[in-house]
Amino acid sequence: MENKERLKFQKVLNKELEKRGLNANSLSKKSGIPRSTIYSWLSGSYPDSRTIYSVKTLADFFGVSLEYLLFEEKEKKEDAYLVNEIIPGKDGNLYRVKVSAIKKNYSEDANSPE
Repeated sequence: MENKERLKFQKVLNKELEKRGLNANSLSKKSGIPRSTIYSWLSGSYPDSRTIYSVKTLADFFGVSLEYLLFEEKEKKEDAYLVNEIIPGKDGNLYRVKVSAIKKNYSEDANSPE
C-alpha cells in the first residue's frame, strides 16, 4: 500500500523515545498506553482502528502533531503562533485565537503617557 510506505511512525517513535530517555515500559506507565501496543508499534506494526486513539494520546504526550508522528512531516506553521488557543465566547460558541506577532508600535503606545 502506498500510504503505509510513507508512514514513518516506528522511526519517529524511536526518535522521540531516545530524545526523552524513555523505553517502552516507562512510556506505557507515563502515557497510559498499553505496553503491548507500544511493543507492537516498535516491532513494526502500524496503528489501526483499535489503536488510533492511543496514537493521538502519544502525539499529545510527546507534544507533536499527528502528521509528524505518523509521517515525520515538519510541524505546521500554526505551531509558531505566540497564542493559539480555543476560548469560549459570550455567545456559547468556541473561537480559535491566533496571535503570530505583537507589533512594537502598539506596545510602545500602551506604555507612553498621553
